[in-house]
Amino acid sequence: RLSTIVRTYIEGRCGIAAPDRTTQEFIREASRHPDLSGDHGRALADFLRSADMVKFAAARPAADACGNAMDRMRAFVESTAPREEAAS
Repeated sequence: RLSTIVRTYIEGRCGIAAPDRTTQEFIREASRHPDLSGDHGRALADFLRSADMVKFAAARPAADACGNAMDRMRAFVESTAPREEAAS
């Protein structure tokens, strides 16, 4: 569920069509976006690859790993969200 939320956020934020791409295609397209370069892009790629292991390889992460993923993606969204312009 979290990967769907993150992909939907990236789709809305960056205009990358999430449902039409595999994880690798999505990561490659996201890496081209200036707001998703460097650490942000690596965090997104690491998370999505881990999520694929749960989704497709039946991996079962520990509860603390799930909590950590939630915390990391919350921080990711907060750090990549558009900044409101200060009123002049």
